Amino acid sequence: MNKKKILYVCGSMNQTTQMHKISLELPEHEAYFTPFFATGFLEFLNRLKLVEYTILGETYKQSTLKYLRENNLNIDFRGKNNDYDLVITSQDLTVPSTIKKFKTIFVM
Repeated sequence: MNKKKILYVCGSMNQTTQMHKISLELPEHEAYFTPFFATGFLEFLNRLKLVEYTILGETYKQSTLKYLRENNLNIDFRGKNNDYDLVITSQDLTVPSTIKKFKTIFVM
């Protein structure tokens, strides 16, 4: 039986640790993690460094990546490397278009 693949979309350190803890409750599934990301106009603003103060910013991204690496978690940056059975994310203000095709759970 193939394990189901879940992508956890992180954000702030609180959101990142929350995603990690949720993944620990679902050990029968393959867990992959990504820092929060955007597509479309928000991605454009991010490339211009106009949203650095948000979870799209470089500081949050680097903190998340550091945590994921320190905890030996699977990283799939922007969820590009797999087709997922489920995406779990910690916010619903914007949903990247690349994950809209997957079943998604929003954890607040």
